[in-house]
Amino acid sequence: MGNTVTEIWNFGNLDIGGNIGSHPDLELSYRYTCDSAYNNCKYKEVYDFMQTYGLVRWTCYILQANGTYQQQSQSIFNNVTSGGAPQPYFPCGLPQ
Repeated sequence: MGNTVTEIWNFGNLDIGGNIGSHPDLELSYRYTCDSAYNNCKYKEVYDFMQTYGLVRWTCYILQANGTYQQQSQSIFNNVTSGGAPQPYFPCGLPQ
């Protein structure tokens, strides 16, 4: 993975839609496969954690030739449903 850079940012409140509303947010930015000066990191992942709910968004970027990051993938977890925690599902049986 090479050299890595990890940063934590607080941008105030985050509202990513869904039914969870706006809450205080911490963003964990993780860049890896960096050069020896910890620059030009090929990959960047951003994890958004929202107070009360934990992880609400994950975004993956790849560094482009022009020095900017282009989004490759994103997962958003912004809907709360009733019924409690989901039941684990082990299609191949429980681990032994």
